[in-house]
Amino acid sequence: MLHDASRDAFSLKEAAVLSGLAEDKVRREIEHKVIEPPAVPAGAARRLIFREPEILYLALINAVSETVELTRPARMAVYRILCDSAPYQPGGSATYDAGTIGLRESIGGSPLLPGNDAQREWARSIERAWTTAVNPYLIVDWKRIMDDIAPRMALYRNGRSRIERDDAVLGGEPVFAGTRLAVRHVGGMRLKGEPAARIVEDYPYLTPDDVEFAALFAAANPPVGRPRSAAGTTPK
Repeated sequence: MLHDASRDAFSLKEAAVLSGLAEDKVRREIEHKVIEPPAVPAGAARRLIFREPEILYLALINAVSETVELTRPARMAVYRILCDSAPYQPGGSATYDAGTIGLRESIGGSPLLPGNDAQREWARSIERAWTTAVNPYLIVDWKRIMDDIAPRMALYRNGRSRIERDDAVLGGEPVFAGTRLAVRHVGGMRLKGEPAARIVEDYPYLTPDDVEFAALFAAANPPVGRPRSAAGTTPK
């Protein structure tokens, strides 16, 4: 039994938004061969996918970049620790065997869930390895970093399940399921400062979480080519 890892993972742009690290800095970590996200087929090409270890690594770099510059060997060691100590072992493959599927399901699909026992144990495991393999004098609050990014990742994963794409609806623009309301349209309003509560008043079939997800989605998925009209209508 195999599991498609890309279903649970994120694109490079999504990883940048969820971790808070600028996209060019994410690309730098890849170009310098510090992190090695797995690649999955995407038509005639292949695309990189980012999982919990990559997102957590990028969040660390974002958190410490203003105060400390980790050497490349140290950054490589951190990334290896995150991969090797994850509650499920991502390895370098785009698939998981039946055993790790069961583990993912038993911990709610991801170790990065607020209050999750697997998350707390993962943080403790990282802290022990960090002390011996990276720097015993530099203290990193891994639980705090996890608590910061986990809600965004959960919100984004849940939001993605609410998206539909149909060439007959707004030319294939991603919309909220059962509506003709473009996700990027809602996200754009939120990113421009419109309060979520006011957007929900205008579109009562949305929830505040839908609005916050839309803002993340719009930031991570800028439109390509000529923009289309983003009509907002009531659900079918």
